Amino acid sequence: MNCQKCGNNLNPNEEFCSNCGEKVNRNNTVNTTTENNTKKSNKIIVIVAFIVVFVIATLLGIFIGKKLEKDDCNELLNKCENSKTENNNVNNNNDKDDEDEEDDNDILNQKYTYKLYNTKMPKEANSTNDLTKNIEIYSIFFNPENTSGKYARAYIYGKNKNNVPVSLNLFVDYYDSENYRIDEDSVYDLSVKANSEFVAEISASDDSLNYKTSKLLYSASNFKSYNIDIDNKDIKVEDTLVEDYSGKDIDITLKNNSKLSIKSGTIACIYYKNKNIVFATDAYVSKIDAGKAGKSTCYGHQLALDENYKSYIEYDDYKVVLFSAYGYDDNY
Repeated sequence: MNCQKCGNNLNPNEEFCSNCGEKVNRNNTVNTTTENNTKKSNKIIVIVAFIVVFVIATLLGIFIGKKLEKDDCNELLNKCENSKTENNNVNNNNDKDDEDEEDDNDILNQKYTYKLYNTKMPKEANSTNDLTKNIEIYSIFFNPENTSGKYARAYIYGKNKNNVPVSLNLFVDYYDSENYRIDEDSVYDLSVKANSEFVAEISASDDSLNYKTSKLLYSASNFKSYNIDIDNKDIKVEDTLVEDYSGKDIDITLKNNSKLSIKSGTIACIYYKNKNIVFATDAYVSKIDAGKAGKSTCYGHQLALDENYKSYIEYDDYKVVLFSAYGYDDNY
């Protein structure tokens, strides 16, 4: 035991401290020792508690950190998946929009651009008679030269498979998004010889009309005219391809070997590339007296792909067909 005053180590039997002379109080010494022991025990408990708390906090921190890391990874993966899904949706929507736009340009919305000159416009016979059934519509070509203005031309290429001449009526109807017809372009009473190809020129509405769809309607009837239909066998057609400042013109010479004067006629000019038809236009015949020769021209500028005539629809072959000619007897 120790002195309660100076802390000197005391012998068990001493009543006074040999160092400071303080009377030894056995009870106080025991209490002091007990108190000191209690303090030491408390310190040990505190230290152990601190260590336990530290260990628990460390383990909890590791667990929370791993959970947060896992949650962050899951969130990142979810974001990646969502982003991938959104990108796929955007790409799919873009692909669908591209397909819809392509369909609209090729089939429904006939926009008159320089690149669009052969269309797949829906065609429908608006008559059930036998003459109409024997009319074939092969293609519709838009004249690219005039597409930047308020006026454009379309050329309808087909064939009369009837054994008799017919009179054709052709209509291009334009519809809005609710399928109401909002405009129409037409050509009436186009005479076409028996078993002959033809090209019908028709005015076409400009693209400011904002229509949604368009459709070609056609019908054929018996050819009726006060003028006389002239047999092609009596007309000799000669054509020459010539270079012109605005493209390659086809100069046509027609020799009227009949006894009738030609009042008027119409010629189809059909252009080929690698044996495929790429364009078709028409030309007109004015008065040619019986036994005389006349001239006509298929103009190259009608194949221009830009308004400055810098490029043209390319072709490597062509054909000229006189599909309509009627006249009158000079002695009548």
